Amino acid sequence: MKISRIVISFLLLFASLSALAKGERFAIVIDPSSYAAAQAEVSAYADAVSKADGYKVEIVQDVWGVPDSIRVVLRKMHFDARQPLVGAVFVGDIPVAMVRGAQHLASAFKMDEERFPREESSIPSDRFYDDFSLAFEPIGHDEGTPLFYYRLSAEGAQTLSPDIFSGRIRPVDADGKVRTDALKAFLLKAADARLNPPVMDQLMFFSGHGYISESKTARLDEKRVWLEHFPLIDDGRHHISYIDYSDAVPVKFHLMNEIMRPDLNVAMLHHHGAPEKEYLNAIAPPYTEKDTDLDLHIQDFAGYGYKPAAQLVVLDACYNGSFQLDNCIADEYIFQEGGTVAVQANSVNSLQDKWPDRFFGLVAAGGCAGDLVRYAPYIESHLIGDPTFRFAYKGENLDVLIQKDSKAAWKRLLRKGTPDEKALALEHLYRKGALKAAEILEIYRTSPYAVVRLEAFYCLSRSRGDAFVEGISLALDDADEFIRRTAVKYAGKSGDARLIPGMVKMFLTNNPTSRIAFDTSYSLLSFDTDALSAEFERQLALQNMVKAAEEAAALREAFGRSATRFHQDQAAVFNPSTSAKERRSCIRQIRSHLNYGFVPALLEYLRASAPATEQVMLLEALGWHGHAWNAAEIVKVAGEMSADSSLPEEVRREALKTYKRLAQ
Repeated sequence: MKISRIVISFLLLFASLSALAKGERFAIVIDPSSYAAAQAEVSAYADAVSKADGYKVEIVQDVWGVPDSIRVVLRKMHFDARQPLVGAVFVGDIPVAMVRGAQHLASAFKMDEERFPREESSIPSDRFYDDFSLAFEPIGHDEGTPLFYYRLSAEGAQTLSPDIFSGRIRPVDADGKVRTDALKAFLLKAADARLNPPVMDQLMFFSGHGYISESKTARLDEKRVWLEHFPLIDDGRHHISYIDYSDAVPVKFHLMNEIMRPDLNVAMLHHHGAPEKEYLNAIAPPYTEKDTDLDLHIQDFAGYGYKPAAQLVVLDACYNGSFQLDNCIADEYIFQEGGTVAVQANSVNSLQDKWPDRFFGLVAAGGCAGDLVRYAPYIESHLIGDPTFRFAYKGENLDVLIQKDSKAAWKRLLRKGTPDEKALALEHLYRKGALKAAEILEIYRTSPYAVVRLEAFYCLSRSRGDAFVEGISLALDDADEFIRRTAVKYAGKSGDARLIPGMVKMFLTNNPTSRIAFDTSYSLLSFDTDALSAEFERQLALQNMVKAAEEAAALREAFGRSATRFHQDQAAVFNPSTSAKERRSCIRQIRSHLNYGFVPALLEYLRASAPATEQVMLLEALGWHGHAWNAAEIVKVAGEMSADSSLPEEVRREALKTYKRLAQ
């Protein structure tokens, strides 16, 4: 496509926008074919959003078919001081950005981009469209598909902070559905939900087989947190239900019936997943996969007449939101006749221990479903459906407040808001530098709300100073299981010697939750082995145990195994006798697990001995360890290498990306 045509299209578009009155804007980005087929329904949806939120709704037809052109339009609209863009929805066949070189922005995705096909090893992500601090380099297009490939550039940010909220509505011709019919029906359903917003009153959460080590304590504490998210439902009535995979075999019919309840508003589904499947039950006698279907398949929607009623569904699973494919299960939820208009889902695999319900209560306090993704700091998380959806609320539109970003308004919310509003205010005040680390630590110490304490902890994790280490120490003993679990993981990310007593205590705790025990066993490997062993023996001598000698021997063996796990592989990186293939594997492993005592030797090998291809790999791997107690050593070397003109260009680029990731 000629550049002149793109420029002319931009000029025509902005000339048409120049006469609009002042006010926040929302963009419906739609391909011309879909717009021609569903113009009346698009107008109905646009009118509903405008009436409900007061936005100036702009319909932007994608006449370019190239992601870069759409991004330029949205960016210009957002930074228009008179009429800032607060959000966008991508309707129909809008190009999909497949991002490479950005796995550090994902929660779990670590596929080898060199070995696997690019359509599998890239991350489909609308962060391309909604986070303008990022920079991308175009690297190709799969002809006949909507897939455009980009590499994350070192010139932009290396962390996520979306400027606008966004969502995807992409019907396809599949399973007997005609996409234009599905699109029309959904837009009318979404318009009705905006004009007649339901009251948030009923919630259900589910836990599938094998998820977060099947921790019962985690689910007990989760119910308490839901009451913090939605304080108005804590009135003594039954508002929250829970289903465990072990309640029935197969459990899927029980689960589907629950989600079809006419009065259900929210469904939080924790399970494993694939693009067209939700994994629910384990295979157990007398059942086998051949005898009965234990999982929820995409075909079950039509096959069993499954029409989800909950307006908002979260698929806390891998791949359920793979919107780049011709069909994914998240799409199936919104294109049924039921009440679902918004689904939060992941386009690739996702971490089990991430915070899936961050700021969830905002959807009943003036925030929208798109905000759940805007504040989820992962490149794979997406809102499928209407991102403007919000439950009935009293008060102000939080997205307008977010756009204005007033320090005084945030301080008011921090004092008087709901728990989620306090957490949101804390996040924005931290971003503005309006709170010192000591003040955030005091908020953590004094807040009775788990969602506020967790947000304070996340803010401290980005400060990476002494207050962060103290915060970890406090959080290891928090009343909330997820906060304790998060603290254990961040203790491993830090490796600070001051955390050793707390980590040893956690290891020796007689009855930790199953997931915390799992995470503790991996986090121990970051610390100095000698210091760990000394503290372990000190605390072990204080334990009261039956069969003390046998138990002590078993604990000592398990502890030693955890504390030294992967050490041999990490040392192999700078061992001259290691083969190139083995070294490559060991470097990739460093991304997930690293004893920080190896950092000096790894940096020496990086500078003095590693070939260029390994330098790129090792720089990228070390960039995952910004919370390490000695991360400053990595920052220093990465900064020097990024400015070293004697190094190959690809090495300098990766060094700059690592420097930006760690020096933020």
